[in-house]
Amino acid sequence: MTVDSNKIYIATRLEISDFDTCLEFPKFIEVETIRACNARCTFCSVYNGDYDAPPRKMSDDLLAKIIDELSQPDANPSMVCACRDGEPLLDKRVPGFVSGLKSTGVPSVTLVTNAELLNEKKSSDLLKSGLDELLISIDGYSEEVYSSLRIGLDFEKVVDNTLSFLELRNDMQSNLSVRIRMVVVDENKEEVEPFLRFWNSKVSNGDRVQALPAHSWGNELYIESKAAIAMMSPKPCIAPFNMFTIHYDGEVTMCGHDYKHNHVMGDLNVSTIEEIWKGERFEDIRTRHLTPGRRNEIEPCRGCQIWDRTEVGT
Repeated sequence: MTVDSNKIYIATRLEISDFDTCLEFPKFIEVETIRACNARCTFCSVYNGDYDAPPRKMSDDLLAKIIDELSQPDANPSMVCACRDGEPLLDKRVPGFVSGLKSTGVPSVTLVTNAELLNEKKSSDLLKSGLDELLISIDGYSEEVYSSLRIGLDFEKVVDNTLSFLELRNDMQSNLSVRIRMVVVDENKEEVEPFLRFWNSKVSNGDRVQALPAHSWGNELYIESKAAIAMMSPKPCIAPFNMFTIHYDGEVTMCGHDYKHNHVMGDLNVSTIEEIWKGERFEDIRTRHLTPGRRNEIEPCRGCQIWDRTEVGT
């Protein structure tokens, strides 16, 4: 494995013909409009144990700055996810923000929700906003298992809201696609097959139902032994070459899964997306990922498997 072969690997993973194009502007951008959640999931990092933390929202000025920057001729992301950590439907500004993103010409805007707050009004607003894809996280087939993982959420309401959203989407003849997703852990692994069967019977062509194994949040959760980590893939991760995560306070981290902000690449309050993307901090991370044997110098990257997980489903 060499630097050049790693560049070819990254270009292949990103489906681009010229590696250098990924260094010009990020193709996948995440915007955390709010960090708060109505759930206390056992495998999530949102609160990091601090469940008394108040909701933290991105300022209106920063949201407007992001829209403005993405409207510039040199900005060419392929996808923007209008959330990062937490439940985006707690932020009433999200449908308007999605509409603003679509007005810039972004090809695909996505959102991830646990669906408990996905009532008829919010569903209608999202469908009218221009949103391209809605990812709905439902981590169980039975109420008993679901409630043991998605603590604080009402399983019946989540299922009903999801089914109602699918029906409204079809009634409105919207092109929005839905992805229903399960995070697989020991507690729900026996429910994967019935989960896939049930939801595949409810969705339409163009939708997806999938099950993914839980990941380690950059080894901050479910920390592996050093021996196990040493055996994990030395290949470069695609995240430093296509992902740009903007947190609620404007900080941009190396990766969306660096939820403790251990590796801050810049502050969007004082710099632009392009300046941070082309900055020395990102360049250093990329160099270490491309250089054989150096990926594991970066603590959160050592043994992280987020982009190497295998999904089950359709």
